[in-house]
Amino acid sequence: MGEKVYLQRQSAGRELYFQLTSRGVERVGTRVGVGESPTLESPTLVLSADLELASSWTTTSRLALVESRTFARQDKLRNVNLPVDLTMTVASIDETTSVPAGTFKSCIRLDGKGGRTVRIDRGNASATVTVILQEWYAPGIGLIKMTRSENSESPFLKTGYFTQELLQFEH
Repeated sequence: MGEKVYLQRQSAGRELYFQLTSRGVERVGTRVGVGESPTLESPTLVLSADLELASSWTTTSRLALVESRTFARQDKLRNVNLPVDLTMTVASIDETTSVPAGTFKSCIRLDGKGGRTVRIDRGNASATVTVILQEWYAPGIGLIKMTRSENSESPFLKTGYFTQELLQFEH
């Protein structure tokens, strides 16, 4: 194809592949572990080209943090690859954000929210998992901070929380 692809390396050998398109930044592939072959995906819009304040779009993510409080194999939610649609909204276009790599001005903050119903209690019941996501993008750098929570009011599920921050940046 000859199209440029950008790579984001994450923990445990996970890699995400992105492309710049007329729609914005799209995730086009994933590699789950070291030595695995990348899996091509239908393009998923991660960052819209339309970044006006309060503009929004829908993107697909996966549940990754919420955990079952029981030990039954059929209750496991992690690594089951359950999709969840998130509505992403441009919450700020001029935010100052501090991370270990420094303080960045004129950042764009995106707020995302979504949810999905999952089976719990060995399939005898269901519960809603709510996902809250915030991402901060610095001009000329990209994603510098992300927070994500996955929670439920069900006593069968344990909330998960994740923060990712840029540690170092060389100009």
